[in-house]
Amino acid sequence: MIKFIITNTTVRVFDNIAVIVCLENIETLLDGEIGRLGVIATNIFEQMENQWLFIHHHGSSVSNYIPTNISS
Repeated sequence: MIKFIITNTTVRVFDNIAVIVCLENIETLLDGEIGRLGVIATNIFEQMENQWLFIHHHGSSVSNYIPTNISS
C-alpha cells in the first residue's frame, strides 16, 4: 500500500511550460508497519497541441519531516 497526499502546491505558467512545486506526503505500509515521509517535488509540463504533457519530475526527501494526519 502506498498513498500520496499532495499539499503546499505552487503553480507557475510560462507560455507553454508549467512548473508545479508541491509537498508529497507519502504513507506506506510495509511488513505491517506504517511509514511516513515527505518529498518536495518539482513537476514540469509542456503544452503541445492543446494537451499538457508531463515532461519532468524531481523529488527530494524532506529532513525533519513532520507528517500530517493523512490516514483514513
